[in-house]
Amino acid sequence: MKKIIPIMLRRRVLYIVEALLSIIYIITKISTHSFSILTALLVGIGFSLLNSILYRMQKRKIVKRHGRKVKKVIGLNIVGKLTQFNICLALVFIDASLMKQTTLGRMITGRGIVENTYSVIVLDQNPAKYIDDTKNYTFGYMRGYDELDVRNLADVVSRIAVRNDGSVEPTIFETEKETYYALKDGEIKAMIINENDRDHYEAMDHAFDTKTRVIKSYKIKTTSEAANKLSGTDSSYGRISVGS
Repeated sequence: MKKIIPIMLRRRVLYIVEALLSIIYIITKISTHSFSILTALLVGIGFSLLNSILYRMQKRKIVKRHGRKVKKVIGLNIVGKLTQFNICLALVFIDASLMKQTTLGRMITGRGIVENTYSVIVLDQNPAKYIDDTKNYTFGYMRGYDELDVRNLADVVSRIAVRNDGSVEPTIFETEKETYYALKDGEIKAMIINENDRDHYEAMDHAFDTKTRVIKSYKIKTTSEAANKLSGTDSSYGRISVGS
């Protein structure tokens, strides 16, 4: 352990680790549709510049001592190293949290069972209190970001359809922002969200929790084996009908 710590704190090692963690962060953000390609590119450039600056900050100053050139540690070196180490540490926790939102992450952390909670949400002033109050409502949700999410959303819509005289025709949106604004503007009366994505809506509107209400939540469990076999699922659904 005494040998490993100094190796991990070497500036080249920290540079490589931060670069890899940054790449994982960006890829995960893209896979969950939190970043557009342009945003990912800008964030990638930002991380690269920051990483390069911190790398250079850790370069020791060359001084002459007894007629010989030696590398001397200065305060700037320590600040750069501590900053880069803390960024790496933060990225580890952030990446781990984001990975839980992906199919692979949910399968790993679920220990064989993948469980997701989907909520039917209405505006706070909406009179509906229960899912049975949503007959003739227009529903909407953001398209699924992976095969598992797509299938789970279809499952939720099917369950709602059972309570709404056998049919529901949801509107599929490309982004969370479009979905939320459609709810606020009255284009849809209820939206379905994966609770893993709630923080995205809260980031868009800090009053999201007070402006909206959950009238029904559905917990969907899937075995990791079944989730792993999901492939080729379309990311949008049209009309789904279920017999009453």
